[in-house]
Amino acid sequence: MFNKIRNCRIHLVLMLVLLGSVPIVTPVFAAGITVNTVTDEDGTGANCSLREAITAANTDAAYGGCLAGSGSDTITLSAGIYTLTQGSQLPTVSTTIIINGNSATVQADTTAGTATYRVFEVIGGGGNLTIKDLTVRNGNCANAFSCDSVDDSGNKRGYGGGILNSGTLTVNNSFITANSAAGSGGGIYSWGGTLNVINGSTFFSNSATSGDGGGIGGDGAITLTNMIFSTNSALNGGGISTSGGSLNVTGSLFSTNSATGGSGTGGGIVSSGTLNVKTSSFHDNSAARGGGIFNGGGTNSYVSNSTFYLVESLNHVPVAL
Repeated sequence: MFNKIRNCRIHLVLMLVLLGSVPIVTPVFAAGITVNTVTDEDGTGANCSLREAITAANTDAAYGGCLAGSGSDTITLSAGIYTLTQGSQLPTVSTTIIINGNSATVQADTTAGTATYRVFEVIGGGGNLTIKDLTVRNGNCANAFSCDSVDDSGNKRGYGGGILNSGTLTVNNSFITANSAAGSGGGIYSWGGTLNVINGSTFFSNSATSGDGGGIGGDGAITLTNMIFSTNSALNGGGISTSGGSLNVTGSLFSTNSATGGSGTGGGIVSSGTLNVKTSSFHDNSAARGGGIFNGGGTNSYVSNSTFYLVESLNHVPVAL
């Protein structure tokens, strides 16, 4: 019996020695950064601003009053109005970031049409931004010289009044309003990236004054589910304009959007890529051609189980295919 106990003790000691020689791997979890001021600080003060939080998340290093990010980061805001007073858009999102807005508003300026910069930019090669329960407003790309793209300097100036995306962008239960662009994409311009808009998100009163896509413009892969477009305007595609890629719309409402060009197309949607629309409703949208939808030549496109009514068009055609 004594020999058995001694052998067990020897085995236990050997196991502990072996375990001690094996490195312990600690799992890495998404980091959390809490913004505790509405002031637009940038590397100053003891508080953590939204501008500083994005930098800390991108660089995985402490910045301003913000803790260091680590891998995928979640930035949490308190309800309130966050006005960009540094005279520029927020830092480009180059990593994976989730912003929990908690009904907060992030605005380029206190008044629409005043700023000369957008609010957010998501760049390709790793940029992945999710905004949840957040209002984005008053971004303004006033002319072809404003809102330079950090991702490709000079190429998309004047595009994406609220948000410019060339990476991956998810808009969840958020409100995109009163943004404007001289070029395309008054609310959002998605430039060859991936855009998902879900869960009751609303685009209201955005405009592309000299371009296309009052609410959303661009190409790439765009998927819209259970959302609202209302009172957006552009020369073509008052609600949405896509110049290629794919646009998939499900369970959404397009109301009182307008294509304002003299021969403008697509009061609700104009698409030159693959367009699939189902279980959606279009009413009181207006355009010279295609008050509800204008398909500019995209193949494999369809509209199913959707409603068009009180659609205004010079030729009274709600859908032009």
